[in-house]
Amino acid sequence: MVVYLIPVATGFLSVYLAKVVYNRLVPREAVLWAMEVSRRYRELEREAARSRRAAKKLREAAPEAKRARSIIFKSIIVKIGLLMAVYTVLGVVALTLVPAIPSPYKLPLITLNTPEGPVLSSLFAHFFSFLYAALLYRDEMV
Repeated sequence: MVVYLIPVATGFLSVYLAKVVYNRLVPREAVLWAMEVSRRYRELEREAARSRRAAKKLREAAPEAKRARSIIFKSIIVKIGLLMAVYTVLGVVALTLVPAIPSPYKLPLITLNTPEGPVLSSLFAHFFSFLYAALLYRDEMV
C-alpha cells in the first residue's frame, strides 16, 4: 500500500529538489535587488513623461535596469529548466516503479478501466502532487 505513495512523493520531491538547486545556483539577494531596481525604473518611466529631471534620472538608471532585467530573465530560465528537468526525471522514476495505482472511483478521462477495476496512471498522481507542491513552495522560489 505504501508503494502507491511513490508517485505522490516524487511529485513533492521534484519541486523541493528544484527549489534547493535553484537557491544554490541563483542568489536570492540578487533577484530581490533586481526586482527592486526594476520597480524603481518603472516608477521613473511614469514620472519621466511629466518632468525633464525625471527623464534625466531615467537615462542614468537605464544601465542598472538593463542589468536587473537580465538577472530576472536568467533566474526565470534557470527556474523553469530545473523544474522541467527534475519533474521529468522523477516522473520516469515514478512510472517505472509504480505504473498504475488502484482507484476506488471511476473518473472519466483519468482512470483506466481494467478487469481488476479502475486504475490511475502514476503520472497523474505525480503531476497533481507536483502542482500542489509548486503552489506550496511558490514564495520560496523567488
